[in-house]
Amino acid sequence: MRFVRWLLMLALGGLAGVWLLAGVLRLGTAYLEKRYPPPVPLTVTKDGAFLLMCEGSGPVVILESGLGLGWDSWHLVYPKVSKFARVCVYDRAGYGWSGPASGQRTADQLADELKTLLQVSGEKPPYLLVGHSFGGVIAHAFAARHGASLTGLVLVETSEGSTPAPFVDRSISKILPFPLGTFRFRVLLDGVGGLSGRLRNAPKPFQHRAIFSSPIAQLRVEEGELTAMKESEHQVSAAAVPASLPVRIVIAGGPEIAGISIARQYALTTKLPSAVPVVANKSGHLVQLDEPELIVDLISYLAKIGQK
Repeated sequence: MRFVRWLLMLALGGLAGVWLLAGVLRLGTAYLEKRYPPPVPLTVTKDGAFLLMCEGSGPVVILESGLGLGWDSWHLVYPKVSKFARVCVYDRAGYGWSGPASGQRTADQLADELKTLLQVSGEKPPYLLVGHSFGGVIAHAFAARHGASLTGLVLVETSEGSTPAPFVDRSISKILPFPLGTFRFRVLLDGVGGLSGRLRNAPKPFQHRAIFSSPIAQLRVEEGELTAMKESEHQVSAAAVPASLPVRIVIAGGPEIAGISIARQYALTTKLPSAVPVVANKSGHLVQLDEPELIVDLISYLAKIGQK
């Protein structure tokens, strides 16, 4: 009986220790987060509060990030585009500094949230929209629903037609809150010194975005976007994009890219009337990091066309 009591006390002590450690971790994380405030005030719309950051002047270019990626993935593209255009990045609801997400996270819903955000922020059309991976699906939906406000569309390794990741049904954000929280605390604590080589030379807002990103909150939103993926695919496949809208489909052609992925990207050119494929021969899926100059050149070209 004493042995059982001893085991029970040990178990309760262990649980109390974990609870205490989790509390310290939360407090420490909240304290460190204050080092990285949003680079600009949040824009509040009917859908929530959003981080939208724009720079430069001229035609308005919107960079839409992929699922699970922050806008820090555009850090090699954004500064160069800002030299000849007004370029914007933002956090979708539930990502980065933006407020929590609500409702089904379909491509149509996300496209409408972006449209409202741009209207409320005062960023006036027309826009040149660039979407990477799942951001390409959102961009496609935006073009179908709000095509009159666009002068061009660039789909970078869009995930249309791909198979959603199998981990979505495991509710990973509920399984791994403590290790992910520990990881985030370490990232916040290390700061800029803990960033990868590419980001160490990035503009400060992009560095802080990479550091601030919350894997726990973001995973919950990713699950929502993945859960709604089939519906998003149905929405864009059934939608028509204006035939006169210039479209470029950027296809990664690096050695590690599977032939089926390349074929899937080429298949999209038959669905979009004015689509032109552009192969990034030196790139993997993250073309904006592997060949940023290719993306910048495409944006520059389409921006000039849009001004005529």
